Amino acid sequence: IISSVKHEMINRNLKKEMLSEDLFSPGDFEITLEPLESKKIHFYISCKEFDISSVNFDDIISENNYVLDKLNSKIPEEFVQLKDLAYGVEKLDIGDYMVKTLPYKTVQDYDLKIDYETNKFKFLQDLDNLTDILCAIEGQYLIFERYKEAGVVFAKIRRAIREIDELDVQDEECYVKIANLKLWYIEILNKLYLKQPAIVDIYLNFIKEMLDSVLNKGRQELVLSNILTCALCYNAIKVYENMISKLGFEDEKLNEIAICIKNLIIDKFWLEDKKVLKRNISDETANANIEMLFTLSLSYPCVFGNIPIKLLDTIFKELYTPYGLRMYSKRSLLNDGLIYPKYMAHFVKANLRQNGITRASQKIAFNLVKELIQDISKYVSGGVKKIYHENGADIMEESYDLLTNAEAIRLYDMLT
Repeated sequence: IISSVKHEMINRNLKKEMLSEDLFSPGDFEITLEPLESKKIHFYISCKEFDISSVNFDDIISENNYVLDKLNSKIPEEFVQLKDLAYGVEKLDIGDYMVKTLPYKTVQDYDLKIDYETNKFKFLQDLDNLTDILCAIEGQYLIFERYKEAGVVFAKIRRAIREIDELDVQDEECYVKIANLKLWYIEILNKLYLKQPAIVDIYLNFIKEMLDSVLNKGRQELVLSNILTCALCYNAIKVYENMISKLGFEDEKLNEIAICIKNLIIDKFWLEDKKVLKRNISDETANANIEMLFTLSLSYPCVFGNIPIKLLDTIFKELYTPYGLRMYSKRSLLNDGLIYPKYMAHFVKANLRQNGITRASQKIAFNLVKELIQDISKYVSGGVKKIYHENGADIMEESYDLLTNAEAIRLYDMLT
């Protein structure tokens, strides 16, 4: 325990203030060694007893300098801030933020039949949780090449989808949520397919079943009335077409539907004057919304020509903050002042896809997320907060979130 340590911090009002306190945990501190002389020191506290004199600090300094030189050699001299951030990201080791156990009930614990028949709100919540577990597979497992564990989660959610398909779902809101769960399943499964193409033998028929059920003629108009579901449908069709093309087949019917979705988005969702996509086809007008981001960030984007660059410009101006994205435009009455880091990986992917992976685009990407990554390393122990306030530094009292953690890891993976 070190007494009366002085250090600077940012308070909830975004003001810098000096604190003096006893030190129980590691961190960066400015310590007064003698009058008019101070040093910035990083304290490490070990849970094991050891003789500090046995530590070879020359080796540690040499290793750090080697890493720094290796990283800096790839970055032009004028990008000074990028050099510093690249080193910070390298040392952060964001893999430590993995959630080792799912924070939700295990997949098999959901009683979807009872929930649907007795409590619609609970059923919709179950679907949201299953979708979050599904979308977290890439950041939690695939990036770390834990394919076996990923396969277990895929198998469990497939069983849940089979169970859902046995229900006679007439409620439109529930039906669209189910459709989105199936379509996200295809998108995330594609990530595994790109790493292990042999899984096509296991999952191809199931993908076709899900596409046929989602694009059922009787419900097709309902499914394609929302921009997120349109984007997911187009993406899922392209994933399936890519898989069967490798086997020497094609599906003309699905290809025609994909073309119709592209045209539908341009004709019914796109508002050229506002440079936005309506959230719902029935909306008479619209402001920027988070769902239009997914038309750019899925495996297969569904908008083309000059629309992507215009959309990105709108998203940057209306939804982006350094700590995450708003769900609705800052000028919309629907904006609640909350920021979600989980959307940042999709935003950065859309930017890199649009601008290409160059030194300039990498600098832009790093600068877009550097405050979030620095905040993760500064404030968080064991996970990434699900929600921030509008001003960024004031973190809400929200528990750690599986999907947000996974997306932070995916973001880190893209930047490195």
